[in-house]
Amino acid sequence: MNESNQENQNFNFFLDLKFIPQVILLSSKDNSFQFAINSLLKKIVCQKEICSDKQLCNNCQKIINNSYLDLTKYQFNKTNSMKKQDVISIINKLSLQSLETGNPKICLLEGIEYNSLEASNSFLKFLETVPNNTFLILTTTKIEKILPTIISRCQIFNIPKIKNNKSNFLNWEKIEKEQQELILNLVTSFINYDNEGNFTENFFLIKKILSLKENLILFFQLLLTITEDKIMKLNNITSLNNQLINDFTSSWNNQDQLFLKNLIKVLIETINKINNVNNLNWNLLLNAFFINIYQGLENDKL
Repeated sequence: MNESNQENQNFNFFLDLKFIPQVILLSSKDNSFQFAINSLLKKIVCQKEICSDKQLCNNCQKIINNSYLDLTKYQFNKTNSMKKQDVISIINKLSLQSLETGNPKICLLEGIEYNSLEASNSFLKFLETVPNNTFLILTTTKIEKILPTIISRCQIFNIPKIKNNKSNFLNWEKIEKEQQELILNLVTSFINYDNEGNFTENFFLIKKILSLKENLILFFQLLLTITEDKIMKLNNITSLNNQLINDFTSSWNNQDQLFLKNLIKVLIETINKINNVNNLNWNLLLNAFFINIYQGLENDKL
């Protein structure tokens, strides 16, 4: 798997996660953790099998409002490394009776690579006996500095760098102005149909998308970037500083993150097919794309 595909896969790491490990290590080279942390916290506490942002369960609402009582956070860095006393404090807090009756207890430890050897050894012993219904989320930008024995007791997720440059999704200046306008109009139509709830109308875009020919992939790349940016905004994460993208996300009324995450998944699959499969039937590809946007969402709800 090439680096681009690996990043795309990791962007959706919690979308299809059925079993939540008790100890998770999020690793990123550039500290791009916030989206992953927010997604994971809601996944752990959600009272429904699937929770839509249009109708959040009580626990997910508490996560968003930072009012979930059994969530403890620690931040470690160069000037404030984890010490043995911190480990004792973590153990004591997680041993107390849950304030959120019947719900999970969670401890978020950011910068876990900053610790003393004594603290690491104490923490390692705790990882061997984590209480039931208790979850630890660890983050690091320097995984190589963590004891291998600690790493071996974690489920590792590599978090891709959040891109914030339009050159990452579209080489805009190199295509003809007529094609630029067509792509923008197609994305606008897609968003408008979604805003109006006219999902089937999007199928009528297929013929126009096919007319893009060699630039067809740019429609999907632009829509993917807009959708990713929309989710970041919904999670109060710093999003792209790009007026074009901001205009699109501002006009898009859909706030259902379940739908948006499914759309990202289908977009990535489609882009990967375009990049890696020879002799594609473009008409079938586009029909499958629009079917999977909504059919995939319905399947997740079953």
